[in-house]
Amino acid sequence: MSEADQVPQAEPLDAAAIEALIKDLTSRDDLTRQKARLALVEIGSPAVPYLIQTLQHKRDWVRWEAAKGLAEIGDAAAVQALAEALRDNMFEVRWLAAQGLVKIGWRSIIPVVESLLDHSDSMTMRDGAHHVLHDIVHARFNEPLKPLLTSLEGIEPAVTVPLVGRAVLESLRPIEAQVIKEEQEAREKAEAELEAQRQNEERAKKKA
Repeated sequence: MSEADQVPQAEPLDAAAIEALIKDLTSRDDLTRQKARLALVEIGSPAVPYLIQTLQHKRDWVRWEAAKGLAEIGDAAAVQALAEALRDNMFEVRWLAAQGLVKIGWRSIIPVVESLLDHSDSMTMRDGAHHVLHDIVHARFNEPLKPLLTSLEGIEPAVTVPLVGRAVLESLRPIEAQVIKEEQEAREKAEAELEAQRQNEERAKKKA
């Protein structure tokens, strides 16, 4: 039976129901945890704040479930928590956090660079940041990131990353602002076109 076949039937959920699923993520039974995680992923964004909190759990396997759930949902609200999880003491959690950040895409870039600068002395953080920044593909960000990736791949990244990273971060901020503006304009244009289409259809119905 596949994981998809094991997802519980979707029902209207309130906070108490999500909390019950989060509690099941702490179970020692693998199948119970898996079913809970799959249900939380199906819930999507409403489950994200609960999974973020669970990402701080003391048990490795619980953090793994939370990281996997967040990575599969791919909600930008989890970016900061996933960036911090790049320093988790469990490799599998770090890997899932990186995969989630890559899935979220360009919105992960600046938070990851900021976390890297805050913890540039951490090898796990540097490795995780490199994974994310290398794997995210975006024409507007990839070129400005090259000096930082080169620094992360260099001989003494603990020394060079803070200097290079600060300069790169400043170059990224206006790019991010422009991309956000362009996406907002594209959404507004699409909404306006849909509204115009709806109005045209209504006029056509009245004439019929």
